[in-house]
Amino acid sequence: FGPQLRVDTDNAGPGNSIDVEMAADQANVHVTWQDNRSGHFEIFYNRSTDQGATWGVPDTPIGLGLPRDSIDPE
Repeated sequence: FGPQLRVDTDNAGPGNSIDVEMAADQANVHVTWQDNRSGHFEIFYNRSTDQGATWGVPDTPIGLGLPRDSIDPE
């Protein structure tokens, strides 16, 4: 393992990123997490195609965009 690395593209601040789930297949790494940067929890996704050396920009909200919480990514 290497040093910690941010995979979200949100500015550091008072929001929380929790409940991280990760899967890998060959060079592909997929990560989902809950994030409340918008004031309610949404599920976000990001991926790397080079074993985690670089990550997609921007990270992608995969919830429905509803004004309520989306929780427990799996």
